This record gives sequence, C-alpha cells and structure tokens, in this order.
Amino acid sequence: MIKKRLLLLNILVACCMGGMAQERKIPFNGRLTDMKGEVIKKARVYVTSPKRYVTCNKAGDFGLTNVDTDDTLKISVGKELYKVPINKRRSIVISLNTETGESVAKEDQQIYDKGFDHVSRRERNLGTIISGETLRRSGHSNLMNALKGRVPGLNITNDGTPGGDSEVNIRGIKSLTLKSTPLFVVDGVITETINDISLFDIDYVEILKNAHLYGSRGANGAILVFTKLP
Repeated sequence: MIKKRLLLLNILVACCMGGMAQERKIPFNGRLTDMKGEVIKKARVYVTSPKRYVTCNKAGDFGLTNVDTDDTLKISVGKELYKVPINKRRSIVISLNTETGESVAKEDQQIYDKGFDHVSRRERNLGTIISGETLRRSGHSNLMNALKGRVPGLNITNDGTPGGDSEVNIRGIKSLTLKSTPLFVVDGVITETINDISLFDIDYVEILKNAHLYGSRGANGAILVFTKLP
C-alpha cells in the first residue's frame, strides 16, 4: 500500500514538473526600429490578444511579462500586422520594412543588460471595451450615437444638427472654462474627431477614464478606436 502511494506521489510530482516546464514564462525586452535604425514609437505589441498589449515608448522600447519562449510577437503598426517568433530569445531588436512587410529580429545583449525596469512590464489596465459587432447591432450609423448609454460616466450630447459635432466627456465637467473632451485615438494616432469613422471598419472601441499613458493630453480620459486589421 505504501509503495503504491509513493508511486502515485512520484507520478503526480512528475506531472506537475512537466506542466511547469510547459508553462514556463519569462520577462521579455524588445526594441522596434525601421530598416534604417530609426525607432518606431507607439506601436502595439502583444502575444495572444490585441486587447492585451503594450505600447512602444519614445525610444521604441517595450516590455512584456509572461511570455513563453516559443511565443510569436504580434506587432501592429498602423494597419499593418507583423509576426515575429521569439525563438528562445530573451531580448531582441526588431527592424521592420514598412514597404515589403518583412521583419528582421536579432538578440541584443545591451537591451538584456538594462534589466527589467527600462520600460513598464505591466500590461496596461484595460478600460471598458465594446466590440465593433456590438456597436453595429445598435442600429446607429454614427459611432458616437452607438456609444451612448454603454459606458457608465460617458456623456454624449449632440448639437442638434444632422452630422454635427458631439460634446463628449468621460470624467464629468471639471471646469466651466476648459474643455472636458477626452482624447481621441484611432489605431494609435491622435485625431481631432472620430465622427467620420464607419462602424463597419471598427474592430473594437476602448474607453479609458484614466489615460495617463498619454500624459497631460489624457487628463480627460481617452476613447481608443481600433479598426479591423488586414
């Protein structure tokens, strides 16, 4: 009986160790440039879901946690999507050819030696996410109208004219003289308005009440629009 229990215990330990080996995750450093060595800023980098990503900082650096050594990085620059296998590497410089869609990746000891604090390794806190499909089912043709009533604290009022501008605030009106309009960002690019975006082009919309990643410009929150990737 004792031998059977010991045998069962050994099997369980072996299975757990095997599972741990398969689920081994590592922190990961990277830098994104073009083929001329110029850094690429504000690109989205993720592994499994485009809704869980990090953004390259002004030096083109990014950091990820819980990356498997056999994972493939997905890099979204504008409407282009690049896929770069990690191939057991711990830190890489990725050079993108925006004309051909090709990429070159090489391990970089200098980035690795910087340690894990050169860029935030925590995937940013998500706001409220609304899928494009949900917005299309609203029956509205205008994005702002489709967003109404879907996010607590999001207030949208129209000026009363067909196709006119909307007054938007996420965090309430904090000043009688200053605008409380949130930042509008489409595929990583800050824009003045999102009224002209077709609902049929939208993958999902994210509403951020705290948009500190955009500095002072995100003080009133942000509405991030992500169009469908090719």
